[in-house]
Amino acid sequence: VFEKMARDVKASFNKAFFDPVKMQYDSASQTANAMALYMGLVEEKNKKAVVDALVRDIQGRNNALTAGDIGYRYVLKALEQAGRSDIIFDMN
Repeated sequence: VFEKMARDVKASFNKAFFDPVKMQYDSASQTANAMALYMGLVEEKNKKAVVDALVRDIQGRNNALTAGDIGYRYVLKALEQAGRSDIIFDMN
């Protein structure tokens, strides 16, 4: 029962917030993409594209973070999970 509910929530979340053209979430903010990645809401087939979008945004801002107090933790965790500690290093 709970597994089906989790699948339904994930599908609804992606339907509402994932842009399949831009391959990013909501407003494409660092927080939106990082939270979706960290929470396991990104479909497996889209993970690389969403990580790449997050990395592109960070690097495009000269390795600056725009996620704020709430999103900072999720950006770090999402990058860590994706094996992109090089970006964390560059940010610091």
